[in-house]
Amino acid sequence: MKAQEFRDRLPDHLRPRLPPEWRAFRTASRFSYVQFWYGPQAFHFEASPYYEREIYEVGLHFESRDKALNATLHAAFDRRFAEIRHSLGADVFLEQWDRGWHKLYRCLPFPARRYDDGLLDAVVSELARQIALLQPMLDEALAAPGE
Repeated sequence: MKAQEFRDRLPDHLRPRLPPEWRAFRTASRFSYVQFWYGPQAFHFEASPYYEREIYEVGLHFESRDKALNATLHAAFDRRFAEIRHSLGADVFLEQWDRGWHKLYRCLPFPARRYDDGLLDAVVSELARQIALLQPMLDEALAAPGE
């Protein structure tokens, strides 16, 4: 399948894989990536290919214009990082990356830039796992930043 078809299919394949309380996400597709969010769009899950590295990155991004808030959220997730890694795997990373933005992500193999049903299932599965675990943590951290 083509990249645009892949991105277009992600939301409809993701919804039934989520608990009912997390199915009402908003979504946008830009360039090569797709974002999914519940509150402010600055805090979203993103699925994005990195062609040169042959990986498909899936993660939670903190992209507020408020760099201090992004750092506060990073710290809140860092305090729970052992729990997150236990649930999502040791190959999950939390880092500051650009413009004061931060992200918690995992990379999936994306050999030969091949968009197929296997990649679709892997990306959807990872998104569903991350949303079910991390969105409640994000809601908690946004409700009580700095704690």
